[in-house]
Amino acid sequence: MVLNRAERPVAAAGAPSRGVLPLLAVEAGDRWPDRIELAPMASFNLVLSTPEALSWWSYDGRTLAGHRLAPGTHMFTPKGLAPSSHSEPFAAVTAEVTGRSSQGPAPDGTVWPGWLELVQATRPSSDPLALLVRIPLGEDSFETVFGQFIAAIPGSIEVRYSTTPDRQLPWTTVRWQLADASGDRPPVLVRGA
Repeated sequence: MVLNRAERPVAAAGAPSRGVLPLLAVEAGDRWPDRIELAPMASFNLVLSTPEALSWWSYDGRTLAGHRLAPGTHMFTPKGLAPSSHSEPFAAVTAEVTGRSSQGPAPDGTVWPGWLELVQATRPSSDPLALLVRIPLGEDSFETVFGQFIAAIPGSIEVRYSTTPDRQLPWTTVRWQLADASGDRPPVLVRGA
């Protein structure tokens, strides 16, 4: 997953798009920075979830910093990893969701209701660490235009996303399950219902 940062919102002419970063990270793992010229790129956060680790890189337009994250619930904002103590609603929902998910995965999506309700009840704020951000920049603005929840357990991943996270509209759900390996082929994730 890639998330834009505000430090350098526009890349230099001819720079690669940040959109290539998730594909590059999936292909190369932790070695992805060796395969791209970062200097001219716009700033970003990149999160990679693999069976072995949850990793996050932040690039402010000058410096790339990598981090390993412990299993658990993590929220990213344009500034990077948000502390769970940033807001009382975030802390309360984190505790509720963490408690529920520690009882085992819920493939029917019951891990999400507290989060979805919290996001949909939130109004955009000029606070860069808010759940939803809208910061005026001259005649333009830097704002949340995409919301995404990802739940990953061995053999399964579920993604819920919205291009209008500040509205009471349905979120799209996509699930992938590990398919059985046959012959010499390794197991692969296949899209489920």
